[in-house]
Amino acid sequence: TNKITLTRGDTLKCQINLSYSDGSPYIPAKGDKCRFAMKKVYSDPNYIILKSIPTDTMILKLDPQDTKGLEFGTYTYDIEMTFDDGTVYTFVTPSPFIVDKEVY
Repeated sequence: TNKITLTRGDTLKCQINLSYSDGSPYIPAKGDKCRFAMKKVYSDPNYIILKSIPTDTMILKLDPQDTKGLEFGTYTYDIEMTFDDGTVYTFVTPSPFIVDKEVY
């Protein structure tokens, strides 16, 4: 599954992998763009978090301030690649992102 659970206000570093249908890894080309988007409700027109994922590392990083002010609960996210030729591929379809409780 693509479920992510993160304690509110923590840092998230997540390696993002994209592969061809035969299982071989896709190495992003110059001009490709990757993004992470998160909403409280899938149908909401407003994003809570919208981040570019650097294609040279393919590491999604959320900083503490990205989630520190969020309510605890389940959100929805997806990850999309826009290839240099303009083709768009959502390779992580809408999935749960849980902002978990923190003590401090």
